[in-house]
Order: sequence, then structure tokens, then C-alpha cells
Amino acid sequence: MSEGTTLAPDPIAVRAFAERLNFHVAAAFAGYHDPGLMQLVAIHPASEATLTFPFKIGEVNYMVAEAIRQAESGHNVYVEARTVQSGVKRGKRGGIADTVGVFGLVNDADADKGKAGRLSVEPSFVIETSPGNAHHWLLLDRPLGAQQAQELGAAIRAQGGADSASGVITQPYRIPGTPNYPGRLKLARGRTAVATSIVSLDGKVWSAAELQAAFPSQPKPQVERRERAAGASGITSPRVEDVVSEIGGDRSSRFYAAVAFAFKDGLMQDDLEVLMRQYPEGCGGKYLEPYDRLAREIDRAWEKVATNTDAVQEAATTPAYADGSSPIEEARRAVQAGVQHFIETAEAYRLAGDPEADPPVQALAVTTGVGKTRATARAVAAYVIGRRDSGTPAKPILYAVPTHRLGDEIEAQFAEQGVSARVFRGRQADDPSRPGETMCDDLEAVSIALSMGGGSSVTKMCCRAKLDDGTEAQCQFYGTCSYQAQVTTQPEVWIVAHQLLFSAGTALGKVEFVIVDEGFWQTGIRIPKRGLTLDEIGSAVDSKGAAQDYLANDVEVYRAQLARALKRQGQPGGVRRTDLVAEGLDVDRCTAAISAEWKLKDKVAIYPGMSRPERRIAARAAEQARHAQAFIGLWIAARGVLYDETIEVSGRLYIDTRDDEDGRVLVAKARSLKSIPKHWHCPTLILDATLPSLEILQAFYPQVQPAPAIEAAMPHARVRYVTDAPTSANKLKPDEDGTGNRNLRSVRREILRRFMELGRVPVLVIAQKAVAEWLRGSG
Repeated sequence: MSEGTTLAPDPIAVRAFAERLNFHVAAAFAGYHDPGLMQLVAIHPASEATLTFPFKIGEVNYMVAEAIRQAESGHNVYVEARTVQSGVKRGKRGGIADTVGVFGLVNDADADKGKAGRLSVEPSFVIETSPGNAHHWLLLDRPLGAQQAQELGAAIRAQGGADSASGVITQPYRIPGTPNYPGRLKLARGRTAVATSIVSLDGKVWSAAELQAAFPSQPKPQVERRERAAGASGITSPRVEDVVSEIGGDRSSRFYAAVAFAFKDGLMQDDLEVLMRQYPEGCGGKYLEPYDRLAREIDRAWEKVATNTDAVQEAATTPAYADGSSPIEEARRAVQAGVQHFIETAEAYRLAGDPEADPPVQALAVTTGVGKTRATARAVAAYVIGRRDSGTPAKPILYAVPTHRLGDEIEAQFAEQGVSARVFRGRQADDPSRPGETMCDDLEAVSIALSMGGGSSVTKMCCRAKLDDGTEAQCQFYGTCSYQAQVTTQPEVWIVAHQLLFSAGTALGKVEFVIVDEGFWQTGIRIPKRGLTLDEIGSAVDSKGAAQDYLANDVEVYRAQLARALKRQGQPGGVRRTDLVAEGLDVDRCTAAISAEWKLKDKVAIYPGMSRPERRIAARAAEQARHAQAFIGLWIAARGVLYDETIEVSGRLYIDTRDDEDGRVLVAKARSLKSIPKHWHCPTLILDATLPSLEILQAFYPQVQPAPAIEAAMPHARVRYVTDAPTSANKLKPDEDGTGNRNLRSVRREILRRFMELGRVPVLVIAQKAVAEWLRGSG
């Protein structure tokens, strides 16, 4: 059987094992207030990528379904003989400290490695993992704590003579009925994909005292010592300790990584050996049994690292990427040429007059400092003036920028070129002509209209509109409104904030083409702040009268299904597709739920100048509409996961936490993408120093064509890159009490050292938000 062959799992064997195991675990943990979660582990034989699935004790159906699904996708499927705390990070198995209780110990009899071993006691379960190889489970009548279970596991491992995975409390063991797919090392030993099966599930359940009597602890053999460079350095290294203490996974790779890090950080072999002996369940434990050869293996790996150092240093001096930068003047000419090419393409699209053709969208990455904005303003101004002089003036150009302040600067640049430009400010923006005031004087009405789904109708709902009886209604501030006044101007260039790219309003009319300056895509992502609690999702729906009772009943049933699916996960992270499917949700069901949610929304008429009592009714309806839209967002995200069968975990529908007055609660949230409205579907040029990936750009502009990046040489700038530094957000996360961890303190010391080295001149520090806040707080 070839390496890529996928065997069919045996659902009967999987269920029989899961039922017996769950029954035993429930009995063992009887009386526990919080027994923790059982863990199913799936590991791909080729990539060794690991997936972890937590289950409550007794969730047999869910466990069986997940085991079969993972097996069918070519994963090796295992279960741990312990329960873990519910707070283990999503996707991680958790270390020894996360163990709630160990309900069994397993002897891993691996005959084809010469480690079949023998057990002197009757096993509770016997599982054949491959011909001649087996897992012998020794189930405990009451769970043991991690320390006591470790000691007992070490005794079983020492006396049984089986594989080193025997008796390890964090080790997952194979689920019978799921195929055994060989990895690289097993393939090298001639193994092929084989079925696994149940030999026995009716053996004795043991007490801790009985197993301790059968497997008394053994004194550790004398530590092997070899001649080395004299003395230990006394140096410590947090990153070495992190690698050494990690449990599970590929211990050989981690062992070599730990040696390499220790070598780079100035530790001696003795330092590393002492550290590895402090963590016998880590990567060094591989060489402590069946006999102690840790010192020898450290020396051997150390010599290999030392031999490779010269080659590594030589490679480090060779650039990984070719230097594509150009002299600054050449880069500026390239920007001018790129913008001019876009303008010519846009003009060709206009002259073709083909309504069926997609408007061209081009993206140009230009390194900081080249002057892309000024070059673009000159090129656009030349086009506008040329069209003006020809007697066929262009429609306004839309120029989108991140902030109004930047817009004011660009307005001045266009003025220098002889082109009229105007910064368009939204209703909530500050009014430059009235300090302290906003462009709109009735933001409450605007908020209500948007909550009711006003979109492009905000002007009719809040500003000025013709009523059904033929009369005209308008806002009391309409005659003096700064927002309305700006629309009456007719500049040649409208300068707008990025948010307007996603606005359905058409107050500016049609434009010739669009220039998007700097990163815009973050503005196009909706991320809810509060979310909906899982209990709130599953709660009863208020009746809205007999006419809508049937709708309320339907919505309540739909929401209850969604709540159950989300509660299956029970922890923060992307929602699993299998959880939604397990509760009977599919694309059609989600679509029906979306329709029902929309129909159940209160329908309240909103018009300009409405009275205060009517406004209060509208405000209540707006609050209910916001609530309904939050549910609709969840349904749309869930439908997206269910529509695409390749998605295992959603990137849009996820569970988060929120601190309420009752404590920390789980909430469901849905990220979503805003779309570019139809009236902005015209030739577009995107300019950015750091363009996002093509996939992100295509989410907003499917037809986008990126041009080669333009980079300018910076001969007076120097970049110093510190390799293997712990600078990820997780490594630099402040402790819960707000104090800095050792990595943060090291970063702070380096900043102060650099500050002193440069003569106490101002030093710019760019960091993650939480790190920046901690640094400010530290003085």
C-alpha cells in the first residue's frame, strides 16, 4: 500500500472504544466539580501538523464523528489518557501543568523497533496498532494528579521495556478503528498504512495502590559524564528553556534546535544538560531512557552545530533577496511613468465606451520617501488641465486618503498645480469652519437611519425628502448645514477619507476615476466590538403579536441551533465547520434564518424633521435593528463556512470573550468585508508603500493588476536585524498584573542602551500596541 493511500476507518470499532472510554472516565471523575476536557489529537503523517479537539466527558457522538472525519482526511487519530483544563489555548494540547487528572497509563509495545516489552499485569484495554504492535491501557479507578501519574508512568516505562512513549501522561494514544498511516521514519522501517483494531476492552480497572505495588519506582541510573570544555558558563537563555521544556511533537528536531540556540547564546554543554534534566518530559527526555545517554547526545549535536557555524555565517552575509532598489531620481521617474500608464489606460476605457467591460484596476507599491503622492498629484493635475483646455472637462477625480489632515495637504498640492480640489467631510467629521462642531447638527437622526439600514437613503431619511402626501420635509438645520453646503461645490478633484469608498451614498455624483492613496483595506473589514453572548443567542425571542408569532418561533428555533453549535466549542477561536454540521445547519438553513431575521425587524418610517415622540419610537426600533443585524452577521458568516467544504475552521465566525458585570463570558462575533459600491466601479489606481497580498486586494477589486514594486535606495539608512529574537506579540505579552515579563524588560533595557549610545537624542520605537502601552507606563 503506498504512502498516499487513505484507508476507510471502522466506525463500529471507533464507537465501541469511545463509548467504553467515556463510560470509564465519567465513573473515574464522578463527584468532580470540574473534571476537565478529554482531548482527541489528529496528526498528519507527512507534515506532522497537529490538530487538537477538546470534548466534554460523555460527548461520544461528537468524538466519534470527529475521529472518523480526521481519519478519512488522512490523519492519524489519537486520544490522551488525561483531561485538561478548559482554558488551554485553542489548537494546543497543553502541558503537564494543564492536566486536571490522569485516568489511565498506556504501555506502548512497539515490536518492530525491538521494544515490544512485557507487562506483568492484566491490561484494561488492548488495542492493536499494527501487526505485532499494541497499546496496553491500564485504567485507574480514580484519576491521579500529574506529579503522581508521572512517577507511576516512569516506573511502568522502566520495567515494561516498551517504547519510550509508554506511561507519558501527555502522550496521545491511537484510537482503534482509525487507520495507522506511517510517517517518514516508519516508512523507512518498511511500514505501510494498516488498519487498527480492538483486541480487548474488558480487562481490570486498577487502583493507584495496586499499580504502584506492581511497578515500584526504580532508582535512576548514574549519569554518564564525559570530558568537556572546563566549567559551566552560568549563562541562562529563556528561548532555550522554552524549547527544552515543551512537551510532545518531534523531540529530535526540538533537541537539535535547543543545542543550536544554546550554542548561539553562549551556554556550555553542562548548562544545557542541567536544564534538560530539569524537564525530563521535554526533548531531552528522549535520551534519558532506557539508559542515560544525554551527555553524549548533547556533545554530538554540539559538534555538528559548531561545524556548521562557519557555513551559516557565510550564508548570513549573502543577501537572501536581490536588491531591487533604484536611485531615488530613477524611482521617482518610475512612479510618474506608472501613474501616467494608469491614466492612459483609464482614458482608453472611457473612450471605448463599453458598458460590459470591467474598469481597469491597477496597484502600485512604492517605497516610503519617493514622493508618490506629489508625483500622482502632478500627473492627475496635468490630465485634468488637458481635458479642461480641450473643451471636454473631465468628471471629478476621487482621491481617497487615510485622514482628513492628509487630505488638506493634498488639496494644497493640487492648488499649486492650478486644479481645484476640495476635501469632502462626512457627517460625523469635525467642521473646520466651526471648531468643536461636526459637519451634521443632527447625528442622532443619522445614527437611527443607519441602524435601520438606511445606507444610500440617509439623505432622504434625515435631510430632505418628498413625503407620500406630496409635501416636502427637511431637517431643521438643512439651510445652514455644513455637510450639505460642501456638496454644492463642483471641484475638479474630490479628496475623501477611505471610509467613503465603502459608502453607498451618491452625493458626489459620478467620477472619472479613483486614486486610493495608502492602505485602505483595513477600513473595509467590519469587526464587532461586543458580540452576542452564547446564552443570548439561545434565549427566547419576544413575541411581536399574533401576526408574527410564526416568524418569532422560526427565529427562535434557528438561533437555538446556532447556540448549540457554538457551545460545542466552548472556548475562544474560529468556529469549526463540524460543529455547525453536527447541529443540522446547512446553507439553506442559514439562508432561511437570514430571511426570517430580516422579516422580524421592526418597520418604522423615518423622515426629515420628525417629532420627538416619533424619534423616540424610531430610536427603539433602531436598537432592535442593530440587534437583528448582529444575528444576521453571524448567519452570513456561518453560511460562508458551510458553503465551502474546504474550510475546517472559520476565519470570519469566531468565539471571543467579554468582561461583563457577571464576569468573563463567551461571545460570538462575525468579521465581514464591506464591498465597493457600484457607483465607484470605475478605473482605480491603488498606491501603497506596503501593498497587501493579491488575495486581499482581489476581495475588494477582483480584476486588480499589481505592477512591479518601485523601491528606492536608502544609502543613509541602516537596518539591523536581530535573528531569533522573542519579538512576537505572545513573547512580549505583559503579565496579567500588568508587569513586564523578562522579554519586555530586555527590550526596555536595549532601548535605553541605544538612547544613551546616541547621546540621548529622541529615539522612535515602533511596537505592538500592548508593548507600546507597557513601555510608556514603565517610564
